[in-house]
Amino acid sequence: MSEPARRNMPEPLSADNPPTLEARFDGPLHRADDAECGFEIEPEFQRFNACNDTFARVQWDETVRSEKALDWFKSMFTHGLGVRKTEGYRTKDFAMRNAAWVGANLLIERKLKDERHDGFLDELTPYAPPAPTREPVDDPAEMALELKQAARIFGADLIGITSTDLRWHYTRRFNAKTRTEKENADCADLPNCIVIGTEMPGKVIQTMPSALGGTAAGYGYSKDGLTLMSLAQFIRNLGYNAVASLNDTAQCIPYAIQAGLGEYGRHGLVITPEFGPRLRFGKIFTDLPLVHDRPKTFGVKEFCDICQRCSAACP
Repeated sequence: MSEPARRNMPEPLSADNPPTLEARFDGPLHRADDAECGFEIEPEFQRFNACNDTFARVQWDETVRSEKALDWFKSMFTHGLGVRKTEGYRTKDFAMRNAAWVGANLLIERKLKDERHDGFLDELTPYAPPAPTREPVDDPAEMALELKQAARIFGADLIGITSTDLRWHYTRRFNAKTRTEKENADCADLPNCIVIGTEMPGKVIQTMPSALGGTAAGYGYSKDGLTLMSLAQFIRNLGYNAVASLNDTAQCIPYAIQAGLGEYGRHGLVITPEFGPRLRFGKIFTDLPLVHDRPKTFGVKEFCDICQRCSAACP
């Protein structure tokens, strides 16, 4: 890199050079289904900068970074790191966890040379562009049914559809190579958001926070990534635009609630009728004409108001 180019590069993020402050959202603060979703949006609402996500902060913020946190990343690729004789942390447990992450890691690695981390910091790179001509959609309701059938064939356990809501989209995203901020994906012209849910096995989740427990999250991400890429490509093959997203671009939880997949739990997760909170969510932003699902309520808020187990246990 030339010296002038190096001088023009932004300074890496640090505790002394933190990410850009979020500003008050300049779009509509409320929408018609907020009450159904249980959302209470305050006047000072600000969108989130993804550079402040915990997994990003351990890479740039020395007040948060620790060797244990960095070893969590390294243990994905370093045999023996973290292995103990304790059940859940044995060699076989790490072998299982790291195998479950293979699909997700392949997605991340394929565009590293372009300073991208697909699915976690950046949207999933399309396999192929949209077809040159669009398949006419005469009935968005019928198209939504066909899309949901395709999603289940591709591996989705749950699927819902809502409208794109820019309140949940990140202001900026993190460049892991340069440890700087960069622009987020622009989905403003894609009016629909498809949300898929992938079940995580309960017995494996019960072993958390062990290495073995990480198998559930890893395979959830790996399976989600393939499902999202396939479903997004189905949409592109019909001639429409589709941006597939795992943890990147926007927050999954409010979108899952708006798409009718579950209710917001006191512990900060979506609780679904089918699987409780044992899911990983992904999303696709598209201009394919689709009808939207409605938020659903089935007593989660009332239960959480009585239970309070998680809030009592949380420090």
